[in-house]
Amino acid sequence: MCTGLLKFYYRTADITPLFDKTDLTANAAHCANEQGAFWQMYNELFSSQMNWTELSHEGATAYFVDVVASQLGLNQEQLAQCIAAMKYQKEVDKDKQALVDLDSISGGSYGIPFFVIILPKTGTDLGLLNSAAYLFGGSVLTGENSYILFAFKAIFDSYQP
Repeated sequence: MCTGLLKFYYRTADITPLFDKTDLTANAAHCANEQGAFWQMYNELFSSQMNWTELSHEGATAYFVDVVASQLGLNQEQLAQCIAAMKYQKEVDKDKQALVDLDSISGGSYGIPFFVIILPKTGTDLGLLNSAAYLFGGSVLTGENSYILFAFKAIFDSYQP
C-alpha cells in the first residue's frame, strides 16, 4: 500500500573503521545498478563477505567482476570499468557525510545495518525528513539482529498520524 507517509533512504557507505573496502563495495553496488542489479549485487556482496574481505582491493574487485557479476549475469567488462573508475565515489562520499550527521545526532548509536525511522505527524511533514535535525524524534534500530523485523512492525503498528 502506498500512502506517501514513508521515505526510505539507503546509504551505501560505512563510517566505522572496521571495513577497508566500504568505498569499493559501495561503488560495485552502484555500478551494478547501471545494469538494474543494485540489490542483487548488494545481497551477494553481503552474503559472500567471507570470500573477499581478506583479499586486496584488486583481488576483491576481481572477485566482484569474475564471480559475482558472472553469477548475476551482468556485463563483466562494463562493471569492471565502472568499478576501476570508482565512478560513484561522489555519491558514496555524500552517503558517508549523511552517516556522520546521523551518528552525531544518534549519540554514537551505530551498527550495520543502521536504521532511523521517523513517522511524520502529517503528510506535510515529509519534507522535513531530509533534515538531520528532524531525527531527534526518530526511532533508531542498529545492527544485524533477528528482532529487527519485529521492531519495525512494532514501530509501524504504533503509528497514529
